[in-house]
Amino acid sequence: MPNSAAFGYGRRACSGKFIGIDSLFVNIARMLWGYEFAHGERKVTLWNIDHALTSSPRAFDAKVEYSKRQTS
Repeated sequence: MPNSAAFGYGRRACSGKFIGIDSLFVNIARMLWGYEFAHGERKVTLWNIDHALTSSPRAFDAKVEYSKRQTS
């Protein structure tokens, strides 16, 4: 079974699947290149989530700054 269930299977599969995956890759790569990411003060554990109809992580501290790159 493929690991991309969000895009559907067979004849009804999303025709933009590969564009979506490639676009996500480029956007994440651009964020990693252009920003500095740092941990916050509080430690986040694996079990630090809210349980409801859908699970989501609780608020956590993070620091994201734009990093200027030198050009030559």
